[in-house]
Amino acid sequence: MSPLRLPPGKSTFDLQIQQDWYTFSMLQSIPHLLSALFFALSFIHIYWAFGGQIGLRKVIPLNQNGEPLFTPGPLMTIIVATLLALAGFYFICGAFGLHDFRGAMAYPAWVVAVLFLARAIGDFRYIGFLKRIGGSDFARMDTLLYSPLCLLISGLIVLYQYDRF
Repeated sequence: MSPLRLPPGKSTFDLQIQQDWYTFSMLQSIPHLLSALFFALSFIHIYWAFGGQIGLRKVIPLNQNGEPLFTPGPLMTIIVATLLALAGFYFICGAFGLHDFRGAMAYPAWVVAVLFLARAIGDFRYIGFLKRIGGSDFARMDTLLYSPLCLLISGLIVLYQYDRF
């Protein structure tokens, strides 16, 4: 194998700095992406809380008889939207340097990561990757979108936090 050929005037140190900068900038984009996801999810929940119907049938799990497992009211939906928005603010504040995701400020990130990982795994019946009851619109969307999105959110948080150690 031939040795690595460097451009004239470049050293391996220069290449390492370039690679480190690329890795740094990629990791620094994670809180921005997470906050965008959380704000988007929050706005969708606000839409539903104020009577929006688009997509509503596909986000409530159904039992074996095809009946919804629960009917979230506007107040509960606003609470979920608020929690999602708070997560978005947490990550965007960290991205802009208002906190550094270390020490006590790391705990909210780990809590969110664990919650979304638990949601991705599921309850072993109706939701998550390990659900046993499927066939509904919700079950298909859960397998194709909701659970993978939860796993992605959890994984991005872990990746970002791991880099902080």
